[in-house]
Amino acid sequence: LVEGQMDVIACHQAGMKNVVASSGTALTFEQVKLLKRYSNNVAIAFDTDAAGQNAAKRGIDLALEQGMNIKIIQIPAGCGKDADECLKKNLDIWFKAVENAKEVMEWYFASVMVGTDKRDPKQKQKIADTLIAEIIRLPYAVERDHWLKKLADELGVDHTTLTSEMRRLASAKLTHRVSHPELNEGPLRNQRDSSALPQNDNEDWGEQGKTRLLAENIFALFLKFPKLFVEHDAGLSRGFFPPAPLVGLYESLKNHYNGSACLPIGMVDVKVMPSDLERENQNSIDILVLKADKDYSDFNLEDAKKEVDILLASIKSEWQKNRRAELTSALKQAEKDKNTELLQQILKQIMEIN
Repeated sequence: LVEGQMDVIACHQAGMKNVVASSGTALTFEQVKLLKRYSNNVAIAFDTDAAGQNAAKRGIDLALEQGMNIKIIQIPAGCGKDADECLKKNLDIWFKAVENAKEVMEWYFASVMVGTDKRDPKQKQKIADTLIAEIIRLPYAVERDHWLKKLADELGVDHTTLTSEMRRLASAKLTHRVSHPELNEGPLRNQRDSSALPQNDNEDWGEQGKTRLLAENIFALFLKFPKLFVEHDAGLSRGFFPPAPLVGLYESLKNHYNGSACLPIGMVDVKVMPSDLERENQNSIDILVLKADKDYSDFNLEDAKKEVDILLASIKSEWQKNRRAELTSALKQAEKDKNTELLQQILKQIMEIN
């Protein structure tokens, strides 16, 4: 993806065909959706001047929020400010720059870290605020957690400290965007970055919080696309989900479909369904329906199916990891107690998980 039409022409003349331009402006939400029809992978090379970099930044933000894989093409100093100039100077340099394009989060980390003193607490806070603002845009929880851990390592701070910072920034950002709807070019996708449902202040926002966030997004999609719950129900287990209200919501969905044999697949009446739930679960459904409308307003059934598959794979992986840790702890206790029968049972369960 380049900025100007001359950049596209120069690339095509050089034999590089899969190139399009935003025609001198920042990417729009509609352009990002159009690009996703052809590929989920985009390498961006906007002009190196301030205007070009600002346009690139806005385009990157939108593309990241749509779950695209972004790389940044960096033209070496003195080799031109854009693709057209670089190709005129040295065709090989351009092709090498494209080949060595850097993954966008790596590019952000390198750009923000350069010239900073990580021993200075104020500079550390500035680095954290800048990079967390970019990490928040990533739509997938596992990917966000990866970069948050990397940032914690870089700054020499605890992972949970940065997680708290991420929740603070996500909450502030969502409040700002809701208060200023004119700034929202696409749907409010970043509401996914913090838990939608009420939480206990003492709740651990580590592994438990990650599972909770995955589960919320899954149920938001199930409520918006009920057919997906029917298709995935056989492979689900209440053990995958955190405690109330999400386990209660899972049971309610099962009961709703089991008791609605005449209901066509793909239809669910969320006004009727909460009638047998506790008040907390009724509120949870209302919140998740709103979350689905905001976070997934542009999704069709096929988009939702892909998203649910990714989310379910992640939540099952989290469950396996947590269950394996529980069994390992029980195994050590059984060995200590010299309980051979229990030891064999636990080993069998570990094997089944693996």
